[in-house]
Amino acid sequence: MEVNLQIATKGKILNSGKQLWGYDKKNDKFIGAGIWKSSPEMAIGVFWFTSKNMCESVPYQDISNPEKAAIKWEWEIKSPDLATCTIIVNNKAVRVLPYTSEK
Repeated sequence: MEVNLQIATKGKILNSGKQLWGYDKKNDKFIGAGIWKSSPEMAIGVFWFTSKNMCESVPYQDISNPEKAAIKWEWEIKSPDLATCTIIVNNKAVRVLPYTSEK
């Protein structure tokens, strides 16, 4: 799956990027690599579904021990066009972000 991302507020684009996601059968997880225009560094993450509408995500380096990851993301899919992401740092929720799909 190819994803185009934009962070925008009040009609102004603050950042944009691209991601490429695929399923890793060996680990039974999805792996994605992404890059933002504001940074030359690539971010690689892994995510898996914990229920029909919920999934968790950690940095790729934490794939073998996700419960010890310093940062995690918990995603809730609310509809085909809306999801929320709770950012968890050191086991504390620090922010909830809405994600919407535009066609």
